[in-house]
Amino acid sequence: MVRRYTEEEKKLISIFEPWFENAHLRDDAPIEAILAKEKFDEIDRKIDENYFGFQ
Repeated sequence: MVRRYTEEEKKLISIFEPWFENAHLRDDAPIEAILAKEKFDEIDRKIDENYFGFQ
């Protein structure tokens, strides 16, 4: 099964993508990148819980 990104996820990815994986840890990261990373991690966690039963 291939999972497709929702419009919200695509928007978050487009904000965060220009920064490398740990950009949200940098002092000069824009607040948008930090918030997008946090929101994307939250969505990713929910996907894991719903599809794979992880908690």
